[in-house]
Amino acid sequence: MGLLSAESGSQLYLELKSLLSSPHLVLFDASRLEMIDEIGWQFLKKCQTKILDSESFAAINGLNQEFISGWMRNNLLASIPNFADRDSAKKYLASKIESRLEAQAKIPPRPYLSVNTALYCPHCDSILRTYQMGNNTCPSCKGKYFLHKDYKISSFEKVL
Repeated sequence: MGLLSAESGSQLYLELKSLLSSPHLVLFDASRLEMIDEIGWQFLKKCQTKILDSESFAAINGLNQEFISGWMRNNLLASIPNFADRDSAKKYLASKIESRLEAQAKIPPRPYLSVNTALYCPHCDSILRTYQMGNNTCPSCKGKYFLHKDYKISSFEKVL
């Protein structure tokens, strides 16, 4: 790679922009990086913003001491941490995705409405479990019905 300048920074940003339409893990390898000019730093900040906006995670490995001080000066270390080797960076990214998956698994499912009487589909007489008042669809016959606040069911779909 050598130099991170306007041309290579722009190319890097455009690649990231197309990749980060959904969350991803990004690992930058800076082992062959020799110089970053001022415009290169600006593109790195834009990349950082894009990574944060897409809820992705990033890491970099192989930064030399000169670039580490610039990395800190430009506030990149908090969102794109530096690692000595590629394996450490990969472990960091894997731990980030594992913690996100664990957090998503802890979100409780929405409870069903609790009613004292059973609700039946007006079209096929199947017993219904429903999440909300309003327009619903029977899972058995795909018939539309409307659940009122007093738990009465109408066999039509209400236009809201």
